[in-house]
Amino acid sequence: MLNEQQKRVILSAFSHVESRLEELECLLRQSESENVLSRYICDLTPAERELVAHRLQEIRTLLERCLADIGITPALNRTSVRWALRSMLTVISVDLADLNADGLARYGKVDPVDRSAIEAAQQQIDGAIRRLCDELTNAAN
Repeated sequence: MLNEQQKRVILSAFSHVESRLEELECLLRQSESENVLSRYICDLTPAERELVAHRLQEIRTLLERCLADIGITPALNRTSVRWALRSMLTVISVDLADLNADGLARYGKVDPVDRSAIEAAQQQIDGAIRRLCDELTNAAN
């Protein structure tokens, strides 16, 4: 019989594998995007994408079955998706704020036309982020 420490180690390892499976699923979705900033290009056929998705789910099912077989019941310490989205959007907003014209001036002179374009882009993107955060907040109330 496994002791509590051994159970925690197994649960931690399986939780890490689950996180990686989620990343792989995200990678599959991102690879289908036409976004010019995407890091991935989809070089899989539709049948291969379906196979990968199926196998990832198979691995997840095996993880769950193994936990049940050895008597480990994961504690449900789940985080709200709404909270996670709002938190990540706030971080994105802060990241973009660092790209202001004054910050870029540390790397050299910023042309006034470029400064205006940068500020306009920041305001548009930050506005979209704030609207989404507000919509997530309002939908919860």
